[in-house]
Amino acid sequence: TGAPPTGTLTNSYNTTTFGTKIKDSHGAYSAGSYTVPVSGQYDITARTRQNATYALGKFGISAIFVDGVQKYTGAVEAGGANTALYPEVNVRSVPLLAGQVVTIRSYNDATTPTFSSNADQSYFSIVKTGNY
Repeated sequence: TGAPPTGTLTNSYNTTTFGTKIKDSHGAYSAGSYTVPVSGQYDITARTRQNATYALGKFGISAIFVDGVQKYTGAVEAGGANTALYPEVNVRSVPLLAGQVVTIRSYNDATTPTFSSNADQSYFSIVKTGNY
């Protein structure tokens, strides 16, 4: 994306909406949801920069949900006082059927978490790499 993500960062999972699309060959991404256009194997990557007041053990998470069910999770735990974490989830060859809905959801348990306003530090990519 070419703009920072939006959404609520709290201590529960919330859909992350990524800004300006760089490429969406099938018009499948809208309002934080990617509707799978063609059944197949997909590579999915998502990362967010989550700013907050972190203490030891506090964490930020980026997760991939398919049809509302959490499937893959990337978490980063603060090793001490910190102001930014970069949780990333990266999976290969995810079998998806046409019509399934993929969302990226974020979770953060630190104090006053927000997404970074830097557009180049958060992203979501989904690429069809093979047949189902």
